[in-house]
Amino acid sequence: MPKWNEQQRRAVETRERNILVSASAGSGKTTVLVGRLMDLVIKDKISVDQILAMTFTEAAANEMKKRLSASLQQEIAQTKDEKILSHLRRQLTLLQDAQISTIHSFCLSILQRYYYVIGCSARQIQNIADNAQMEGMRQNAMEQTLNLHQGDALSALAKLFSMRIEEKKDLCGAIETLAAMAGSSPDPQQWLDQCILPYRCTSLDDLPADIRRGFFSYLKLKQTQISQALAQIKDLFFYDYPEKTAHIEKINLKDRLYQQAEEALNAMDYEGYRRAFITSSAQPMPRTPNKDDLRYARFKDMLVESEDALASILFDSETLLHDLHDSAGVVETLVACTRTYLEVYQKLKQQAQVIDFDDMEHFALQILTANDHAIAKEYQKRFSVIMVDEFQDSNDIQDTIVQLIARSNNVFRVGDVKQSIYGFRHARPQIMQSYIDHPKETDEVIYLSNNYRSSETLVEFNNVFYQKLMNLPSFSSSYRTQDCVSIGGPWQQAVKEPIHFQALLLNELKEQEAFANMNQRQIKALWIASQIKKMHEERKLAWKDFVVLVRSNHNKDDLRTAFDQLHLPYFIEIKHGFYQSSAIELILSALAFLRDPHDDIAFASIALSPLLDFNENQLAQARLKRKDKESFYQYFSSDPDASFQALDAVLKKRNLPIHSLLNELYDLNDYYSTSTSLQEKTNLDLLYQQAVAFEQEQSSDLYAFIDFIDSIKDAQSGEANPISSDDDVIRVMSIHQSKGLQFPIVFLWSNHAQAALDFRSPFLFDPDLGIGIRSMDSNCILRPSIVRIAMQHKKDREQLEEEMRILYVATTRAQNEMYIVDCIRSLELYQQELTTASVFSRCGYTGWFLQAFSQEPSALFHLETVTSSFDTAPLEKIRSEKQAIRHYEKQSSVLSGISASQRKQKQSFPLFDPKASQSTGAMRGTMLHEIAAGLLPPFSDEQIITLFKDKGIEPAANDLRQLHELIIDPQYIRWCAYPHVYRELPYSARIKDELLYGYIDFMAVNEKEIIIIDYKSDHLEDSAAFVDNYAIQLQTYADAVRTMYPDHMIQTWIYSFYLSKFIAVDLK
Repeated sequence: MPKWNEQQRRAVETRERNILVSASAGSGKTTVLVGRLMDLVIKDKISVDQILAMTFTEAAANEMKKRLSASLQQEIAQTKDEKILSHLRRQLTLLQDAQISTIHSFCLSILQRYYYVIGCSARQIQNIADNAQMEGMRQNAMEQTLNLHQGDALSALAKLFSMRIEEKKDLCGAIETLAAMAGSSPDPQQWLDQCILPYRCTSLDDLPADIRRGFFSYLKLKQTQISQALAQIKDLFFYDYPEKTAHIEKINLKDRLYQQAEEALNAMDYEGYRRAFITSSAQPMPRTPNKDDLRYARFKDMLVESEDALASILFDSETLLHDLHDSAGVVETLVACTRTYLEVYQKLKQQAQVIDFDDMEHFALQILTANDHAIAKEYQKRFSVIMVDEFQDSNDIQDTIVQLIARSNNVFRVGDVKQSIYGFRHARPQIMQSYIDHPKETDEVIYLSNNYRSSETLVEFNNVFYQKLMNLPSFSSSYRTQDCVSIGGPWQQAVKEPIHFQALLLNELKEQEAFANMNQRQIKALWIASQIKKMHEERKLAWKDFVVLVRSNHNKDDLRTAFDQLHLPYFIEIKHGFYQSSAIELILSALAFLRDPHDDIAFASIALSPLLDFNENQLAQARLKRKDKESFYQYFSSDPDASFQALDAVLKKRNLPIHSLLNELYDLNDYYSTSTSLQEKTNLDLLYQQAVAFEQEQSSDLYAFIDFIDSIKDAQSGEANPISSDDDVIRVMSIHQSKGLQFPIVFLWSNHAQAALDFRSPFLFDPDLGIGIRSMDSNCILRPSIVRIAMQHKKDREQLEEEMRILYVATTRAQNEMYIVDCIRSLELYQQELTTASVFSRCGYTGWFLQAFSQEPSALFHLETVTSSFDTAPLEKIRSEKQAIRHYEKQSSVLSGISASQRKQKQSFPLFDPKASQSTGAMRGTMLHEIAAGLLPPFSDEQIITLFKDKGIEPAANDLRQLHELIIDPQYIRWCAYPHVYRELPYSARIKDELLYGYIDFMAVNEKEIIIIDYKSDHLEDSAAFVDNYAIQLQTYADAVRTMYPDHMIQTWIYSFYLSKFIAVDLK
């Protein structure tokens, strides 16, 4: 076990409490989590299968299992006691199937086990819809929704988005967005109900508290900005123009008036503040004291901007209420459309027998709350310990699920609010903050306040900087005393390097000939590349010591160009571009040529590539000289050179398996070995892997493979990862990608502006405030409602808070050195104090850094300016040598897939009947299967009726009778009491050269025997007819099950609803 500090020891050893660990970056969070797991297993003798540990990525779950496995193996190696050894070995065996997974995987496991509780089928739970399926169903649901709501109310709603009645794109987008936000709530319907409430209020005092607070918070922000601008103007006159007494008196009068207005605002007296603001804003400001001093103009502009913003919204209370009431109708219509859309979309998924990722959490929640929380109570008994990693990224549904399955004192949560950077995934850091601020009697909060990653200088810098930034007024983010960390060991004192801010002064650099035609992104990328090259050469540092962090992925392309220019080795992961990468496009063109050698576009692509190495003149001459309708291939065939003959030889082998064709193409003219980069080789390897998988799963047909690639290549597919952690290359990644990682030297691509949020849509949505709308008066003039004002301010503030947290993640990745780089026009713009107003002005990371230390310089922060040319000479490029390539040698094999129902004795292909797929008999049979699957002991007729009602079906008397006969059958009742009973059980098994798959309607298993039942609704007159039709199908079920239970005796039965009896089917 590691040597714990006091806080870590408490986190590992405290029992009988709900523990919340607030773990700052680099504090050993994962080590503590695994340490607690080991402590529970070894000291408390808690079995791994009694522990539920949830993470937010599969990679994190696998890493946790890997670390726990290593710790268990280490303990086994050191333990002599046989009793303890037996316990540890059992834990190692159980670990593979332990419930250490993502929360989505855990929710899916609940569905797979208890799907029938909410009327789902096993088939539906097994089928997770892909993006194309979901998009198709969403479009279908939207069309049905708009058709169902056709009328004046929908037209009035649509006009807010577009005056063109046929333009529905933005309206549909609003319905989908509102539906998604409702879906992130534990109770979507209740949340939608609450969205309407503000629009029915009779006074401003009746508004929901969150909306009132948000509205007054916005007013206070603007008032603060006014006060700060006046303070800066007063300081300017006091120090630089004290003789301007008349000017100063005007400024002081305006300041006093605003102080009176602020008193009304603090008392939340809206009308009082409105009147005081009108008086204060009417007080004129003096003229500039000096036309050459631009500071007064800048401060005055800040003042006027805030006054104008307030003047545009401070309507009287009656007008604000009227706007709300006037908007109620369209809000209610939008909510009604959203309800319909959610209902129709859910029905379509049920008909298609699929679920999506949102269903996993919602269905799991429904199961846990059904029947007076009966299943939730089972999980409470099952899990002695519940652990939640990255708790700061939880949403409301996930937290509710954990609360439902938890006991009063067995939850261990670990996270860091300062690292919650996934707002776009509906992460709610305020959930963790609430647990910290309002602990219950059985709760305990533990802070890990030792950093084991970064140098002492970096640790102290982050403490100082984030105390300045995160503790500004108006922000809910905070950097508390407990968040201030200290180093964990003396080794962190070895490096004393401060944080370097490298300001590239754009105007001066653009005067240099080398940079005259570059934009600021290109200059910044070239500077970073040159600095890394210089440090590598002068200090003999490895390339892998460097990482460049970017806020936005589009900056990666500039860095790629700069690194290529200087011949630096690098890896840049981009979430798109695999099928658009040059090597992949070339090989796909070659495959297209092999499919059709007369495809001139494909031929031209490979002719001008290293595969053939023709030049443009050769191709142009061929174009001019060839006969009418003669292809390039036909033209060059008449007088082939060596490279063409090599290509023609590959063409003659086009009936080879796909992977063999790729080998031939990769070898052509030594293309793979000598003409591709490391990234391109890895992309080609991944294409090869796709081809092998396609052959094994589908076919070896070239045409089918090309069609398959064409169908998926427009999807977002990132290039393959060609490196491991040991490869000596520079990494470039987004800040989000860097979370959880660390690097000796970090370059941060800073920004001096942040894009304002887009508030152009007539509707805004928020999980706390609901729906915000812009009201339209009788003159078609739009103005924001009070709900929207509160919402815009909240979104603005929350987005800036998340940017603070993203920056915190970036500045806590470095172990030794940190370099922050930006191109700016002038340092003078940043010679002011860091304030709430400046943050809301969206001055970017650069503004935050420079303003934080402009008034209080620190030895921790070193500002450097770059005004002249710098070295951009490239490294000497090393050419790839020809290498022998080992080819894939495994023989391909193709399985034929077949379901049990396809293995009937009589195989025929009837004439197509368009009505057959919708026949009443087939639909009734499906319905009877689903009802039978939902029946659970103790059986009753009331249970049958309830299942029909849940499906919205009025049962026929005959249906009720036939199902009643099933549930009173003594054999069936006895089989249902077996230890393991499965309904609609999915299976797959390989028998000889066939892959058998399908669903078994009912299977019961005890220690010795297995009962398989297949429900049939056919109208056959005797038992023999059923056996004759379905014996092979039942035999197939038995063959598949026997591969899993070779020692059990297997019985197969048909239950005929028509005959109301069980029919035995003898097995071979």
